[in-house]
Amino acid sequence: MERPEQYYVDSRTEKHPDGAVRAQFGTMIQPPVIEGVVSASPDATSPILAPGALISIFGRNLAKVKGDLSGWEGQVIPESLNAVVVGAGQHRARLLHVSPTQINAQLPFELPPGTQTLAVNNGNGISNIVAITVAPAAPAVFADAILKRADNSLVTARNPAQAGDVIVVYLTGLGQTTPALTTGKLVDGGRTFSTVAVTATLGGKDAEVLFSTAAPGFPGMYQVALRVPAGAGAGNVPLVVRAGQASSNTVNVTVR
Repeated sequence: MERPEQYYVDSRTEKHPDGAVRAQFGTMIQPPVIEGVVSASPDATSPILAPGALISIFGRNLAKVKGDLSGWEGQVIPESLNAVVVGAGQHRARLLHVSPTQINAQLPFELPPGTQTLAVNNGNGISNIVAITVAPAAPAVFADAILKRADNSLVTARNPAQAGDVIVVYLTGLGQTTPALTTGKLVDGGRTFSTVAVTATLGGKDAEVLFSTAAPGFPGMYQVALRVPAGAGAGNVPLVVRAGQASSNTVNVTVR
């Protein structure tokens, strides 16, 4: 809904024929204020972002009303959601979730490396302009999305991995693939979209990487399959994924 401040709910009942409840869907708000832009992985620590990466924007007045893609059945996620538009460089980001305090979006693959600008338009005004640093790859691992490939079960303290297991790590920030992806378009599960070469260590030991591809059915997400090396240790073991000179955040994987 682009102009919620223009719409009302007027509920009438037999007991209150003149109106029991009258409420406005939304109110006119001030221009947005961006307070921070980070990778959508809550465990990421690097301020560097990659083209095509999932990001979270935090601030005030970012959207008039909350909205997401619930019930959406398209193939390319939208550039505008509840009147919100996010400009990144000379392009527009694609939007997955908007609210007054947070926006989740995918950066355009067309963004060149270097310092770029980002701003939000909430339909009533444009935010402050913030600078973001873009690199070809900036891996950011989702700690709560590491699965055993054998049965797609989540690796947890009750379901630890062990040496020889193949685990699938989900992350964002691996940049453009071969063949190339389109910003916002759902990844076709019938094709393989290979990323740049990646390496990984688990417990300080090199882990064999079986594949690194765009994750089917979701924009901005990648999957890296690796084999748990012998001697990686036991308990909460640190995992790091690298793409070229760029290292991911460190997340713990439970290993038996």
